[in-house]
Amino acid sequence: MPRWRWLLILILLVSCAPQRATGRPHPAPWQIADLRALDPAEDLPPESDLTALYLRRQGEEVQIRLDLLDFSANRQVDLLLTIWDNASFATDPLQIFIPADRPVQVVERATCTAWIIPRLVRDPALDTLTLSLRADRLGSRLRVEALSLDPGRGQPYDQLQGRLDAAPPPNRASVYLAFANVLPAQTPARALRAWQGAHSGPRGERHGLAPLLEAAADTQTPLILLDARDPRSLAALAALGQLPALQSAQRSGRLLLPQISLPPALPVDWQADAFGLPTSRMTYAPCQPHPEARWQFTALTDDRHAYRAGGQVFFPLPAGQAEYEPTPDGPPLALRRDLLSLALAADQTALLPLGGDLAASNWGTEGYAAAALAWLRARPYIRFLDANSLQTFPAHPNPPLRQAEGCLPAEAAVAPASLP
Repeated sequence: MPRWRWLLILILLVSCAPQRATGRPHPAPWQIADLRALDPAEDLPPESDLTALYLRRQGEEVQIRLDLLDFSANRQVDLLLTIWDNASFATDPLQIFIPADRPVQVVERATCTAWIIPRLVRDPALDTLTLSLRADRLGSRLRVEALSLDPGRGQPYDQLQGRLDAAPPPNRASVYLAFANVLPAQTPARALRAWQGAHSGPRGERHGLAPLLEAAADTQTPLILLDARDPRSLAALAALGQLPALQSAQRSGRLLLPQISLPPALPVDWQADAFGLPTSRMTYAPCQPHPEARWQFTALTDDRHAYRAGGQVFFPLPAGQAEYEPTPDGPPLALRRDLLSLALAADQTALLPLGGDLAASNWGTEGYAAAALAWLRARPYIRFLDANSLQTFPAHPNPPLRQAEGCLPAEAAVAPASLP
């Protein structure tokens, strides 16, 4: 055989040989800038409903992430990724098949694909799949199409596509997490149960303020404790040794502890820096709006928008919908669907208050808040509002105030001087 043929064979073998993987950087959190496509929830099996597509370059890799509405290790569908670039796969695209019950496969093409060694990470807890590829043999301009397929027949269920050089979708879902009745402390025994008591929640499991605070700290989620400044609650938190942690979280901006306005008006010294907590610029007015507070949480007939009047801004209290209650597997499907709709809506003055009465909510059940907040924080198209973003959030005129129900009686407002 002529020497040039041997040389040609050697060049082809080297170009198609698998290459040794190099060290990979620690995966960075996904950002809104990585999002390339967002799709509303559809009338499909939740495990086949593709909701978001992300694309990014990290180090020497191209990473593709897919979000599904809901899937678990026991309930999956097949997925097919088709990738075009401006180099080897411009006209003969790369296809990667992700079966439900077998390892990932590279579909053979006329173009050499022996060097394609995909790395797949399934995360059933977050309902995501992340595919990583070596970037040095791919072009700089990538276009990706994702299909979910019926495992039995290969029929397509859903489709998403996006380009690496495209801009992310412009809108996000604005959410805040606010709770009342966070630590009822009429007696020491009740305070201990409200902090973290066995069989004390609505499901008869371990429940209280402690699991919620821990989950919020672990996920760096802003949290609003509407009535935590009740002096009896603060006295109980001081006895439990928790005030330093609350002060630290409040200084960082993660924790919002509004002033409380209940009829009759509370003494001025109570409204200042009770138990060493700095005064908040926000106010919790569950019974009726405060006549002077600039920003306040109060009862509105519209719980999806903020309102303004005479220099004051009013935020709705959470409705505490049962269909939004977290589960051990994260947020329920109703909440996932509504968050997608909110992120895709043209009205960017819309918001979604979550929470409500903590004592009656699964948000305080051990493990439930952790699973829900991890899922929510993994979605960059969801924006949690803190004190600063609330104060700059767009508001509508003419607040639709409503008559509040279940207000605390006036005698519940006790000044610290009267505490034993």
